[in-house]
This record gives sequence, C-alpha cells and structure tokens, in this order.
Amino acid sequence: PEVRATLILRHYYGYDYAQIGTYLGMSSGTVGSTLSRAHASIRRKLEALEPKAAAATEGSPARPAGARSRSASTEPPEVLP
Repeated sequence: PEVRATLILRHYYGYDYAQIGTYLGMSSGTVGSTLSRAHASIRRKLEALEPKAAAATEGSPARPAGARSRSASTEPPEVLP
C-alpha cells in the first residue's frame, strides 16, 4: 500500500518528493528510493509481457531506425493527471 500510495501521489497528483514524504511519514530520499524500486518492478513486468505483445501485433510497422524503446530509458515517463 505504501508503494502504491507513493506512485499515485507522484504520478497522478504530481506531488514532489518532499510533499509525499510529509504525507507518508518518510524522508524525501526514501520516497525517491521507493519510486525507483517501483518503477523497476513495473518495467520488469512490462518487459515480461513484451514478447506476448509482439506476437499479437505481428505485421505491424517496425520501430523507426534509431528509436529507443521505453525500457532503454533511464527515467520513467511523467504521467499527467
């Protein structure tokens, strides 16, 4: 529940780390660590689904040359409400 709350406060409501820490009773550094671990977990789960998704979209256009996949990014995308 705490990890979920951290993700929701950051990406749905747009609070910064200090605000989230205040609401959840943790330091902003802990908020950052929690978000980092949560993003990594979500990324792994999505990557595990990727082969299944690729088979389902067989015949769709290939990614343009030089385009990076989301998993290659070091930062998660910002989610706006």
